Amino acid sequence: FVIHKVVPKHEVVLVRNPRWWEQPPNLSRLVIKFASGPAQLARWLDKGVVDVALPAGFDQHFLESVTSKASLLSESQPSTTFLQVEFSTTSTLTAPLAMRNALAHAIDRRSVVDKLVGWADTMIVPAASHLYSQSQSGYPGHKPPPLQVSGQPGYTPGSAAKSRTSTPFPATADLAATAHLMSDMGYAKGPSGAWESVTGTTVALRLAVDDGDSWAKRAGAEIARQLGAAGFAITVVGASSAQAAGVALSSGAADMALLPMHSSPYPSQAIAWYTPLLGPAGQNGSEDWSGFDDPTVDTLLEKAAEELNPVDAAPLYTEVDAVLWKDMVALPLCAQPSVLAWSGRTAGVSANLIGPSLLWSAQSWSLRVPPTSPNAQS
Repeated sequence: FVIHKVVPKHEVVLVRNPRWWEQPPNLSRLVIKFASGPAQLARWLDKGVVDVALPAGFDQHFLESVTSKASLLSESQPSTTFLQVEFSTTSTLTAPLAMRNALAHAIDRRSVVDKLVGWADTMIVPAASHLYSQSQSGYPGHKPPPLQVSGQPGYTPGSAAKSRTSTPFPATADLAATAHLMSDMGYAKGPSGAWESVTGTTVALRLAVDDGDSWAKRAGAEIARQLGAAGFAITVVGASSAQAAGVALSSGAADMALLPMHSSPYPSQAIAWYTPLLGPAGQNGSEDWSGFDDPTVDTLLEKAAEELNPVDAAPLYTEVDAVLWKDMVALPLCAQPSVLAWSGRTAGVSANLIGPSLLWSAQSWSLRVPPTSPNAQS
């Protein structure tokens, strides 16, 4: 396909590429529409305005809408995007490793997963990697979950068993560990139950949240609530995008940031996430928002990126992940769920096994001819 017309923020029209040398796609024209949100997408599907829909984020109403109608089909899966809380390694408060561990132990990741995505995909569990999302082959103990085909006979939402993949860090909160670490650093609980320094100053932290990502925004509220209940004074700093939240962290406007990490089949992208090798954060593709700089990680990632055989590179990435857990530069939470929905009058539509992608199989899409149409054949 080639772009025929673009209406900014409204639609993109694609037509067959006349110079394409292989078998031409079934459809001569595709119109990609941009919805204001999952509610509008659900209405469009129901009314036949669109035939295929892939929301960036969705709620229970959308999932119920696309799974309850016999005229619609859908497939859900963990996406290649995962959420994580990144800690500044340069902030006065979070520079000490003990403080980062104290905060991490105060977060109940299993509760976050259950509240955030448990209703959408029962296969999603607390994250076990800083480099891969749960659906990727490099993920520890990876066992690709079967696609849940909704709207089909015998499908029961929520019937799938959770993966038993263990995580290198406790999935539930350990407030006793938090208290022990805080006490060792000289902090004590004040009369209000908040952590205070020896001078009586409350431990106040700023959490930047990507409000442009619906999953991150919902998780941010829960993380702030949990940390507040553990005795930390939390101020949520809203950001319009992951980039803006990252900049808030790297510039000193925040001590922590809750970010969606868009992983790819190439784990070498971790060079941008966890090293200063590309330059200052926000420049030349660098996303080292935490300011993390460990010579061991730098060397391992450079060596892994030079390996042409992914099998040989895999142990190097495992070593990198182990260092990241030890240094608690970030606390991975969970994969974001994804759902692809389409109308029963379409054929050739399926979810991409390596991650959500609307048009990955568009060349095989087709429209079924209604039986009453004069074009229908026996």
